[in-house]
Amino acid sequence: MYRKPTFPRWGRVNACRLLQFMLTLLLSLSLLCGCFISVGQSSTICAYVFLSPSVCTAREIGQIFDVSVNISNVENLHSFELTITYNTSLLDVIQVVQGNFFPQEAAFNYERNESYGFVAVNMSLPESISSLSGNGTLVLLTFESVQAPEACTASILKLDQIRLYNPDLEPIDHMSISAIYFWRSIGPDPPVEGGALDLYTQKSGIGPNEPGGEFMTGEIVQLTSRVTYNNSTMQNMLVAFQVLNPLNETVLILLAVTDSSGLAMIHFRIPNLLSSNGTWTAVSTVEIAGNVVWDTLTFHVYFIPMPVGGYSLPVRGDAKEKSLALYMVLMPILTAIFTVIRLIKHGWRNRGSLLGFNSRIAKSEKH
Repeated sequence: MYRKPTFPRWGRVNACRLLQFMLTLLLSLSLLCGCFISVGQSSTICAYVFLSPSVCTAREIGQIFDVSVNISNVENLHSFELTITYNTSLLDVIQVVQGNFFPQEAAFNYERNESYGFVAVNMSLPESISSLSGNGTLVLLTFESVQAPEACTASILKLDQIRLYNPDLEPIDHMSISAIYFWRSIGPDPPVEGGALDLYTQKSGIGPNEPGGEFMTGEIVQLTSRVTYNNSTMQNMLVAFQVLNPLNETVLILLAVTDSSGLAMIHFRIPNLLSSNGTWTAVSTVEIAGNVVWDTLTFHVYFIPMPVGGYSLPVRGDAKEKSLALYMVLMPILTAIFTVIRLIKHGWRNRGSLLGFNSRIAKSEKH
């Protein structure tokens, strides 16, 4: 008499163990996904005041460019004052405009001093408006390149004398970072006594004049800046990152704060565009002992066309951006998990061949 093949108990037990293992692996990879793309942050809570872009380049006399004074992570800001200094032999300030962080009702005053090369700005909210928190632009300045430098190719646009106040006129803790103006092209790293900044990728670039390696479109690039002073790592230092594509267009400006190892890190994805093919440039800046220090890095990108119906890969500095590589790992695991669940749910019926059963043997037993 024919008997339907049955499977030993250990088969189901092992299947459950396999399912448990796959779920554990899936959870681990999900946590890895979150860690892999997170931007380095500091546990210290304070406001960040910075110039954007952190690197400005003029290629001809009369070229006009904008620089904004931005604020981030501030709480209960009621008023502020600050100064931006610049080299008057190279640049002129032709316009100073209130930013979008404070409303138009705010008191906005500035002094432009061409003799000493500075713009002093102060703003305050009226009593009828509550203090502000968050991110935004405080001031927008427009510069004009008026003369080519004879000796140096870089000049500092320095943020100075920054004071932030809450409604009780108590000072607000903050960190700041200035910007650099270059003539024609980004200059070499500056020799600063005691201070050092080394910018590199996850593939290469550690050390002076080392390239950052090769990437494909769609890949995630991790940029790391190591900040030291007198050979000691510097913690809680505000570091700016600026990335330029092969067309010399700025595509990314991000900030990060150094950790206990003196490392500041950001991540971004290379867009899957033909214009991404070529040599990219990354610049990192930091202020060490009152001096602006920077480091430059180049890396090469190869354009790899995505298949029809493939993923869309925009460039973002968002910590929620997922890695394509991790998706490719997770999809087979999810498929396997659902397959095991389906087999267990149906009691492994009609799956005899998985354990070496053969339908022809079953037929012979029937007769």
